[in-house]
Amino acid sequence: MPNLLEQPRQPDMQRRSIVCRTMQVRADSVNEEDRSVEAVFATEQAVSVFDMREWRPIHEVLRMDGAIVPQRVPMLNNHYRFSLDDVYGSARDAKVMGDRLVGRLYFASGDEDVERAWNKVKQGHLVDVSVGYRIDQSTTIPSGQTMTVGGRQYKAEDKPL
Repeated sequence: MPNLLEQPRQPDMQRRSIVCRTMQVRADSVNEEDRSVEAVFATEQAVSVFDMREWRPIHEVLRMDGAIVPQRVPMLNNHYRFSLDDVYGSARDAKVMGDRLVGRLYFASGDEDVERAWNKVKQGHLVDVSVGYRIDQSTTIPSGQTMTVGGRQYKAEDKPL
């Protein structure tokens, strides 16, 4: 699972890569007073992602027992970090709840682009956003094989991505 505080100990290409996956916003949890909404940042469900090391799509499972997440990270427009205009607010209070990493997204005020996104969240139109993370440790399971990782068994299957 990602460690957003420390630089990963991996080859340069892997260190530079940010993996992305969809997270779900819970429109029914909107708090208009503090301009926030609850979101599921990650789950232990297998998801298809592009593996930069293998240069191919893979099925990835993020184990929640390995999550190391700061109390606050920037909420960015399309993963861009190059301008103040790219910061839409912050993601805060992330915590593991069973097999999910959940937290709240806080939207900045006084910005026309952020206001458009906030309105779409409030209206229930914007429900999927993307979370970026780095992998510190990983285990590759060859297709068709089963392996125990952290006391749990996983089987790598040949299923379509």
